[in-house]
Amino acid sequence: MDSNIEILKQVADYCSLIHSTPGRIRVRVSPKIKELQNEVNLHKLDEIIEKIEGIHSVKFNKMVGSITILYDNHKFPQEIWHDLLNGINLESISQKINQIKKEYHANKFK
Repeated sequence: MDSNIEILKQVADYCSLIHSTPGRIRVRVSPKIKELQNEVNLHKLDEIIEKIEGIHSVKFNKMVGSITILYDNHKFPQEIWHDLLNGINLESISQKINQIKKEYHANKFK
């Protein structure tokens, strides 16, 4: 299995939707996500997410255990977030992230 898919699945298992509008999503993160600390660098997760082209900002609220992500709705339609949180079409989501990475690197050196 693609490592992106595995990481997406692991993290998504600990998240549930609070609210979503085009360009903004807020999810609840279970405190049990700490179980992943040995497999995924959770402390850098916000930095990793923000580096993805099309993600405008990531805000963690550790007091209530939520993450709010502002994003480009054209690059990441709401359906992608729904699929991610439900653990479906992860291969397609991984391909989308890889495509965005390639486009970012191609444009970076123009």
